[in-house]
Order: sequence, then structure tokens, then C-alpha cells
Amino acid sequence: MPAPRLSIVIPLYDDLEEAVAMIGAVEQSFGDRVEMEFLLVDVRGDWAERSRQKNLTRAVHYLTAPNLPAAKNRSASEATGEFLFFLLPGIFPGRGAIERMMAQLDSDPALIGIAGRWCNATGKLEIGYNVRRFPTFTALILDILLLNKLIPRNRFTRSYKMHDFDHNSTIHAEHVNDCVFMLRRQATVQYGGFNEGYEPGWFDQLEFCQTVNRAGGRIRYDPEAKFTSNERVPLIDRVVEDRYLEYRRAECLYIRTHFGRFAGVVARGATAIGMLGRLGFSIILPNAVRTWFLKRLRSYVNDSYVHSLRKEYWIVFKWSLWGQR
Repeated sequence: MPAPRLSIVIPLYDDLEEAVAMIGAVEQSFGDRVEMEFLLVDVRGDWAERSRQKNLTRAVHYLTAPNLPAAKNRSASEATGEFLFFLLPGIFPGRGAIERMMAQLDSDPALIGIAGRWCNATGKLEIGYNVRRFPTFTALILDILLLNKLIPRNRFTRSYKMHDFDHNSTIHAEHVNDCVFMLRRQATVQYGGFNEGYEPGWFDQLEFCQTVNRAGGRIRYDPEAKFTSNERVPLIDRVVEDRYLEYRRAECLYIRTHFGRFAGVVARGATAIGMLGRLGFSIILPNAVRTWFLKRLRSYVNDSYVHSLRKEYWIVFKWSLWGQR
């Protein structure tokens, strides 16, 4: 059997059926025209055995990892394909999207990776979550304080989340999301892999993209490689919901690492203020008002998601001030 050209990495987290459905969706998108292998990576520790009992149409490699950055590193070391494709469950490829991404890596040897474009179930493009510029300290603090939502047209947020960019245009991007991200497998070694200290995820992808860009590598965003998510909250947000304190710790770690120790102290203080704001939003505002704000300003999560985080907001607030849960 020839070696696969493409290794497709799908994390297993909170929904086995959703993850398994991705295998069928990928196969349906381009059939047997490409030699490929699938790696299901259990990032929670209780899915691998049950997934083996599924009657899958092809052989699947099962791995375990403690978080999403580790899942990417583990997959890169175990995969055999020339290209590695990270595909989060619930984001389904359009016909020809994956082949299109492979073709661009084939035709441009200088290209390190490529990200497709994903929309939510209603067809709305998730601007700010497909492609971004590298964050400034100010942009991150505005995010922490939720001022990016209250004043969305401020120049720091508009630049960082590329609200000033036509997302129908191809671009050599600074930071692309890893939910539909294909790269050369050797690049994970060449550029140092994904920092597993940023548990549960997100900031490892940001730092990896920074490393690639600073070394002169190129990552492309291609809006014609189209993907559509289901109606659920995206997997990365579900992971953050379960590991919210770890996510906020990683955010402060990223700020301290890239902007200095004093910036890290400021970020901790801003996080405390930000958690009070989130608590007020989730407790004081009527349900109808919260729902209106969420639909208008944060379409990828719903009111039940915010409601579920009330306890976590309080835990992060205490950690921000006193370093305790």
C-alpha cells in the first residue's frame, strides 16, 4: 500500500458521533482520489476504547493527548503523510476544499501551511476567528475587558481581528485558526511544534504562526476552500468551557512571555475586572437582552454557554487576585 499523502487529525473530546462523522464527511468530499490516513486523538481520556468499537469504513489510528497542543504534536510524530490536516469535529468540508488546499501546497514549495474558510451553520462567516493579525498588548487587554464587544469598531480590535479585511480575498496571513489548517508535516519539527504550556489551546497556534512568520515562512488563508460548521458551539469553545481557568492562565502566560512581566501583571488585573463584567452580564441582564447581545456581538456562542461559565468566572476572578481557585 502506498504511503498516504495526507494525514487527517480529528480530536475526540465530548462527542464521539460528531468526531466519527468527520471521517465520512472527508471521504464524501473527495472519495478515494487521494491516499489518506485518519488519526483520532482522544484529548479527554475516555473515548478511544469506545471509538474502536465503531464500524468505520477504513482503518483509523487512535492516540491520546492531554490537550489540543499536545494532540497536534503527538499526531505530527505518529502520522506518515506528507501533509498534516487539523480538522476540528463539527466543521465539515465543502466539495473539493481539502484537495484545493493540498494542490496549493504542491504547487508552492515555499508555502508552509494553508487555512480554509469556515462559516457557521447559517452561512455567516466568522470574521475574527478565521484569520487575524498578531495581537498587540492593547488589543488583548480590550478583549479581556470585553471592550472589544462594547466598542467593536475601535482601531485596535479592527486591526487585530481584521474587520478591515475582505475575507473573500486570499492572503498570506499572520495568524490562522487551527480548526481547518493544513501544513507540511515536517514543518511541525522545523518550527518547534506547538507549545503545550498553552493548555487547552489557541495560543499555541498563535505562537506557532508567529514563529513561522518570523523565520520567513508563509501561511495562506484561502476563502475558496470552504467549510461549514454544525449548529453546536465550536469545539475549541467547548474545551474552553471545561477548562476556563487554564485558558485564562494561558492567556496571561502568553502576554507575559511576549510583552514582558509588567504586562503580565496588568493582564492579571484586567482579567479580574473582566470576570466581574462577565458575571454582571450573565447574572444581572435579562435573558432576552443577553440573547440579543450575543446574537449581535458573539454569534458563535449562545446564552446557555455563557450561563454555564458563571462559576468559572468567579474562580478566575479569585485566581487573578490571589492565585487560587
